[in-house]
Amino acid sequence: MPTGEREYWLAAHPVGGFDVRERGRNPGPGRGLIAVRSAYRSAASGAVTGPQDRPRPYTPLVLIDGRPAATGFGTGVIEVESGLRLVQVQCGASGAYAHVEVPSAGRVEVSSTVPRWLDHRTTGRRTSGFHGQFEIDPRSGESEASGPWRAVDPGDSRRPGSEPGTAVLRLDLAYVQRPSEEDVEFGVSVSELADRARGERRGPRGPKPFETLGEQLGEDARDLAEGQRRIWSEHRAAQKEIWSASGKDKARAMRGLDLLGESRRPQVRPWVDPPRVTVGDSAVPAIWGVNEYRFAAGAHLIEVAVPPPPEPIGRGAEVSLGGDARLLFELELPEGTMTTIEAIAEIAMTIDAAGTGLASYAATIGAVFAPGA
Repeated sequence: MPTGEREYWLAAHPVGGFDVRERGRNPGPGRGLIAVRSAYRSAASGAVTGPQDRPRPYTPLVLIDGRPAATGFGTGVIEVESGLRLVQVQCGASGAYAHVEVPSAGRVEVSSTVPRWLDHRTTGRRTSGFHGQFEIDPRSGESEASGPWRAVDPGDSRRPGSEPGTAVLRLDLAYVQRPSEEDVEFGVSVSELADRARGERRGPRGPKPFETLGEQLGEDARDLAEGQRRIWSEHRAAQKEIWSASGKDKARAMRGLDLLGESRRPQVRPWVDPPRVTVGDSAVPAIWGVNEYRFAAGAHLIEVAVPPPPEPIGRGAEVSLGGDARLLFELELPEGTMTTIEAIAEIAMTIDAAGTGLASYAATIGAVFAPGA
């Protein structure tokens, strides 16, 4: 198979419009660099590797402020505007995230680790075990956004304070992506051809006394020669296909299948937009992660919905987002208290034949922890 091509090196996502390079150079005033190292563990901590129906990661996708920037394993440098940037990783599921302060004409380093096998079963009805499978480590310049909304580190167990007359609400939202049910025809390998040919040949018959070699082989010699000519012809045809442009694509797809469990290698890696959260009649910011809000104490109507597919790759998709793709909560938030809701969405999507968009997109969401549940 063709080798030497770094299929899973960090590369620019074709939709995001970011400049991604192997090595960084001084971007000048007003711009900065995010140096990313992307790796994976062989299994999630405590997860059982095995059954094919378990959620499996796709190639990691790095998002900057919600836009797809880079994809792959390895290292790379992403050029962005300087200032506070939200870095997220999706890998067949909502993953790690962190706020990083990108200095003007400088750089900040971020390392990301994802599990090769995901386990989204929650322990004790909480999502902490799910979040713990992902790691993201900004080496310097880490900062937290402040205000009525902020993204909280999942490992932060400190109880937030609140001002008089207000209450704190935390929405811990995650999603997992169902493994693709698509199958890709990779062509026939040479070993398969040889095995097939051997299975089609008749077994040798035992020699009889006083027979010459020609008499002993008889028709078997002619069958053997014809079989060998056919095998060689199929072998040459297979080699020609392997080294053709389409054959190289199949080889790369097969390497992706072997390395990551992906059933096909799309040209555009899919991602999931932020969840849609509405408080009363107003939309509020949200990410796939731990969202913290400060509201006036009292009664509030909270809706959490799975977003539609991203517009650049979802315009032609068959979308199925029914009532089970949203949650509705009527909450009484007493002054000085913190209320927590945790929910996990399950999203199924398939790539179109061209690998440039989605053919279908469907989702459900369920609460795993909520007041009074």
